[in-house]
Amino acid sequence: MYQRKADGLNTYITYGILPFAEIMFRYTHELGAKVDIDSRYFPDRMLSLRVRIINEKKLIPSIVVGLHDISSVIAETSKAASFQVANYIVISKSVNFKFGNIDITTGHTFDISNHISKDLNGFFGGLKVNLKSINFLDFNFEYDTFYYNLGLNFRPIKPINLMIGIWNLNKPTFSFNYLF
Repeated sequence: MYQRKADGLNTYITYGILPFAEIMFRYTHELGAKVDIDSRYFPDRMLSLRVRIINEKKLIPSIVVGLHDISSVIAETSKAASFQVANYIVISKSVNFKFGNIDITTGHTFDISNHISKDLNGFFGGLKVNLKSINFLDFNFEYDTFYYNLGLNFRPIKPINLMIGIWNLNKPTFSFNYLF
């Protein structure tokens, strides 16, 4: 598995182009690394697409298919830079209880482009718990094909989402999202 040399700054923008489809652009820069032709370091960029093919219903989970790093499928790219290449299918179901709800998600990555992913490979899944008494806070547990991660999502006001977590159960992580 690929090991990052430094902490990174990930920047994402996601746009729902249709009620059932979204595109996402990610730009990742390793902190302290200088863009340099000699070392061949340049920040990683990726365009992704995901499409919901089945809507969740009372007894039916939603099903989503997605493609991370579209350029790896539609054009010949460097296999050395295929850190986040992933083609995947996800099944999700929300279950309501008296105290709140639990979202259960599982999925699997697969290869349609002969670019073996270095970060996403195999089965993954997670649980998100939201309590009615504190509905502005979600508790998250996930397995991302390599690591187990814990997190809290906090929504102090409508467009703001803050996440604090523990990646691989030993490294702190944080994200800030503004939801349009």
